[in-house]
Amino acid sequence: MSRVGGADALATVNEVGDVPAGKLRGFAAMKAAGRNVELLAIASKGGTTSHRLGRAHEWTSETARAAGSKGGKATWAKKRAVER
Repeated sequence: MSRVGGADALATVNEVGDVPAGKLRGFAAMKAAGRNVELLAIASKGGTTSHRLGRAHEWTSETARAAGSKGGKATWAKKRAVER
């Protein structure tokens, strides 16, 4: 953290920018490099745990094909609507 201004303005600013320190909490208050590492670690633990507990969604070739088809139809429908 660094101090900004003179003796009258003793507001502290964090590394994120012009946001006063204490306004950002959690991941937003971390430096970008540390935030990325922490988020990846947490996401990895969540995925591993959900698979271990049997709560994770597992795609079959049929469900993946259906989802891809549905997405393709929606994309083309939007494109046709814009063209009209």
